[in-house]
Amino acid sequence: MNADDLFDCPPLGKETLTLASGHEVTVYELPIGAMTDIQSYAEDQGDTRAIVRVVAQSLLGRKPSDGEMEKVEQTFGVTQVMKIYHCALKLSRVDGGGVDEEKKG
Repeated sequence: MNADDLFDCPPLGKETLTLASGHEVTVYELPIGAMTDIQSYAEDQGDTRAIVRVVAQSLLGRKPSDGEMEKVEQTFGVTQVMKIYHCALKLSRVDGGGVDEEKKG
């Protein structure tokens, strides 16, 4: 497999998450590029565009378009968004020092 194939279909981990409504969604591991949005949301909890971008990316397994972000904003409630967000952080090892652990190797 060459690099172009990896960019077209990145080898991201994934997990199935069941929402309170009973709907199952696939949540993908976030790429390192999502760290900017995660940091932005951590610094300003009112930055809803940052969290919506992270959630949309975790549901799609790729960077979302503006239309896809709008669908997330119009479809999911706060509880669902936060559940998906926290699942994506856990899967991506962003919470609990996972990035620091990986740096240590």
